Amino acid sequence: MATATKDVSLNKKVSQFFWRSWAIQASWNYERQMNMGFLYGMVPTLDRLYPDESDPKQLAAKKEAYHRHMAFYNCTPQTSAFILGLAASMEEEYAKDPENFNPDSINAVKTSLMGPLSGIGDSFFQGTIRVIAFGLGVQLAQQGSIMGPILALLISIVPSVLITWFAAKMGYQGGHEYLSKLQGGDLMEKLMYVCGIVGLMSVGGMIATLIGATTRAGQLSAPLRDRFGVTLRLELYTPEELAKIVTRSAGILNVSIEPEGAMEIARRSRGTPRIANRMLRRVRDFAQVMADGVITKSVADKALLALEVDYLGLDNVDRRMLQAIIENYGGGPVGLDTLAATIGEESVTLEDVYEPYLMQIGFLTRTPRGRCVTQKAYAHLHIAFTGQQQLEL
Repeated sequence: MATATKDVSLNKKVSQFFWRSWAIQASWNYERQMNMGFLYGMVPTLDRLYPDESDPKQLAAKKEAYHRHMAFYNCTPQTSAFILGLAASMEEEYAKDPENFNPDSINAVKTSLMGPLSGIGDSFFQGTIRVIAFGLGVQLAQQGSIMGPILALLISIVPSVLITWFAAKMGYQGGHEYLSKLQGGDLMEKLMYVCGIVGLMSVGGMIATLIGATTRAGQLSAPLRDRFGVTLRLELYTPEELAKIVTRSAGILNVSIEPEGAMEIARRSRGTPRIANRMLRRVRDFAQVMADGVITKSVADKALLALEVDYLGLDNVDRRMLQAIIENYGGGPVGLDTLAATIGEESVTLEDVYEPYLMQIGFLTRTPRGRCVTQKAYAHLHIAFTGQQQLEL
């Protein structure tokens, strides 16, 4: 049943898509993400297409359209304006000729565009424009210029406004232009088929990315692991790299630090920038109270020794682990749960937080029978190496 619609100017329609796309993130939910925000953007179009709710057919068609746009949706707000315009033009075509227009194609097109436009939008607006804007703004603000925050806001907002407006216009006008060509023959069916494939590829790509980011490689089956084209491994930072990070962080914290002081903190940071920055804050506090506020090698050494962090970055728990294995179990082997109970720590904490670094520096080994301390650990703790039980087994 074709319906009579109100005559609304193009600019007004585009304006509705433009303004409502900014509210698309106002109603998030775990199950369907931004679907309610997208429906909010479609409401003016649907109300215009089916104005007479006293007509049972129009009311049913309107409810169907509302339900259709409650499907899962997730996309960058700025590029969502394009999808809003395109979906509105498709809804208008469906309202004009419901017999020859498949409404399932609307959600098929939406699904196929979510992934590509999200990738483009997030990379451009979040990863490029915002970084450039606030990078320049911070530089000017540090010099005391009021233009810093103003410039950051202008660079962030102006491209978003322009792209959102023209994306909405292109989506609506382009939708009408191409949909009229697709009505003939079986082109619409082919479009739905292609959009379905692209949509599944987008969702599958997001799932694969999630697995790659959160799952250990050894926990994946071999066929799934082989599907990842590139396998990368993150190595620990070198002391020289960490010293650069510490020096930069000290500048941000407005703390004076000498190169030797930065290197002293870096050497004890277990190859991890997060630990280096945490230690820097504690050394800064020590320097401000016990010294003249300047972090030298001597000040850093005294501060870290006060925190019970030695020159290899081992803290109190690391040494208690090694000493407990040596003094109570003759150097090992000893089970993880037994060791955890001996020193009063959780076994998962020892396994995930402390053991990896001790193994990397060669102080601890894992055997089928348990954990063993190496001769290097004896030397570090200044304990005489008299032979270990695991060497006799």
